[in-house]
Amino acid sequence: MKKLLLALFCLLIAPLSVAYVPEDYAVFVVRGLNSNEAFPPIVQAFHAEFPTIPLVMGRIGDGSAATTNRGMYHLLDDLYADASTNAALAGKRVIVIGFSQGGLLARAFIEKYSHLLPFTIDSLISCASPQGGEFGLPDSWAEWVDLVVWHADDLILQGITNLLGIKAATIDVAGLGAMTVEEAVKTIGQTAKTRGDILDPLRQSIADLIKSLVAQDWPLVRIVFYNAIGQDLISVANYWKDPEHQADYLALNSFLPYFNNDKDHANAALYKTNIQKLNYILMLWANTDFVIKPDCSGAMRFFKWGSKTALEKTFTETSQYTSNLLGLRDMYDNGRLFFECPYGMGHGCEGPGITIAMNYLRAIVTQRPPNEIFDAVKNNDLAYVQLLLSEDNTRAVKRNGFGQLPIYYAGNKPEIAQLLFNQALLLNQPLSIAEQSELLINAFGSGSLAIAQWLIETLHFNPADIKPTLISVADENHQTTMISYINSVVPQTLHGAVAQNNLALATQMVTANPALINQLEASMLPIYFAGNKLEIAQYLFAQHRAYGLLTLQQVYQLLYFACGAGSLPVVQWIIEGLYFDITGCKDNLTAIAQNNYQYHIVSYLNTFINQGRASLETAVCYNNLALVTQIVNCNPVNIEHIDSVGMLPILYAGNKVEMAQYLYNQHNVIGRPLTPATLNTLLYYAFGSGSLPVAQWLIEGIHLEISSLQSLVSIAQANGQAQMIDYLRSLGLIS
Repeated sequence: MKKLLLALFCLLIAPLSVAYVPEDYAVFVVRGLNSNEAFPPIVQAFHAEFPTIPLVMGRIGDGSAATTNRGMYHLLDDLYADASTNAALAGKRVIVIGFSQGGLLARAFIEKYSHLLPFTIDSLISCASPQGGEFGLPDSWAEWVDLVVWHADDLILQGITNLLGIKAATIDVAGLGAMTVEEAVKTIGQTAKTRGDILDPLRQSIADLIKSLVAQDWPLVRIVFYNAIGQDLISVANYWKDPEHQADYLALNSFLPYFNNDKDHANAALYKTNIQKLNYILMLWANTDFVIKPDCSGAMRFFKWGSKTALEKTFTETSQYTSNLLGLRDMYDNGRLFFECPYGMGHGCEGPGITIAMNYLRAIVTQRPPNEIFDAVKNNDLAYVQLLLSEDNTRAVKRNGFGQLPIYYAGNKPEIAQLLFNQALLLNQPLSIAEQSELLINAFGSGSLAIAQWLIETLHFNPADIKPTLISVADENHQTTMISYINSVVPQTLHGAVAQNNLALATQMVTANPALINQLEASMLPIYFAGNKLEIAQYLFAQHRAYGLLTLQQVYQLLYFACGAGSLPVVQWIIEGLYFDITGCKDNLTAIAQNNYQYHIVSYLNTFINQGRASLETAVCYNNLALVTQIVNCNPVNIEHIDSVGMLPILYAGNKVEMAQYLYNQHNVIGRPLTPATLNTLLYYAFGSGSLPVAQWLIEGIHLEISSLQSLVSIAQANGQAQMIDYLRSLGLIS
């Protein structure tokens, strides 16, 4: 999955007027919703590298997980009371790190209180936080409905029930019988009953009705959130942002519109000033976040107003940038605001999130900018590039805000280019064909014949498809030598080596430059020229498993060429060795073989179809995990095969939790995760077949957002799966 970087990184951290050492710093941690006071993995990693820098967990309430679920203003007051009196922070340069809800809370804390604190806040690191808001129903929503209905007076309840259109609805109240909601609300106002361990019957009946409505149409929860009680008692309500109700958000949300400066208010200038005093802000976000919705909220983006599907694609599209509401545009343009979306990072900011965060934390406390290698490359400082790579060779594959690698700036610096290329190769992250194309184009623009010769003659980059661009760029920059070179050179390419059946040469080329296997020439991959060369086809296929899996369509294309060329060994290897399912394409394969008089191929295809063999779908249906594993190991993309009725293999695992989990994980392994729509279809089949384990895994294990409760109830009822309906009821999703 392509890594997304949304910030415009600076090329050199601005020099500070005073030099600081690590001992001048402290770290203040703000925990997330329903979390305890244990330090998260990022903070633990920081402490392991900088053990002398004090770590302080911001005290919220009594320290329990439950105390994080209160109105955000209460949490802010707790943080200020702790931070302003904490001796470990006094006089320090403090890095504030917030996780999940804590990232937003940390920013609000800085905006409201940083000018009053006995220390200087240096930087903010936000980890998978709802900075742009939240619009996805949390697991705790049913409890929050109860909370609001219990604490609301009759006037607030009247407003909520009016907006929901239920005041005339009839409810059954234990001990009181049937009455309308309006009558129940009036009774509450007249009796002012108090609560024991459970809601009194009037409030319970009203709450149950509201929960049944929200379960069917979850955005209605805004009506529960957008009132004085919801805003005071529920933290999520303070950053709930319904993109289809902008006016309600601005008028009734008492927290986020103020701390995002989405509306004019008395403290707007102060909040902007306090944010702009920070040296740096890093916002880590996960594009597979099951908690923050939409996940890009972690990068200060959100749904576009008026739409529940269209997202702001870049930070520069947001009002935070266009209107500079908090001054973040200035920080972004000056290289002080960074957005990182590490591939493979989840909501907990583990794994690659730790690596990225440590790069920035290390840069802050040592005053060594994380992207200084770009400046070293631009300045052609080979010795400094070597030094930086000796400290951390992953710098060779770090991207800037334009998504570019350091080598991009080495278009006229052959020694540095070769050093960076080789480092990327050692890290098993070879330069992609697109990046090699950019480097070659830059070389032609700058007149670097040495770079061009190295790429084309040593790395065997095939310039055929971009030759017109190379000539155009060279011409614009008056590089006549480059034009003469590209018109005279006869490159030795991987396509040619494969066509000549020269396995030794092909191996040599791929070893030097693995990305060549993905290079197109006239829309043809090198492996397509191996349609009648089994050994080379198998070698290249193995390389694709390491450096870019072939799609099923590309495997089919190879098979198609093999049938046309009459290469039975290649055809057999693809169909039998790779378990390629020819059910839906047998006629096309037969036609190309007949057109080329390859009747032995036609005979083989007919015989194979008649004999039959278990497909991946069949293996899943029979719950044969061993066979499924074998088929997937032969060719991982088999899991993406869509059969004649439009079904992926995993959809046949609706009642097989171990199988479903295995296939789900395999989709993630190959970097092609299943969509929420597909997972909801799997959930639908689980409800129809009565598979509680699959349903529990999807809903509670991976926190799938249910697209239609009604469809689940209907399919369960139609198939007599009462236990599935009871399960939804136990979660509070239906009444």
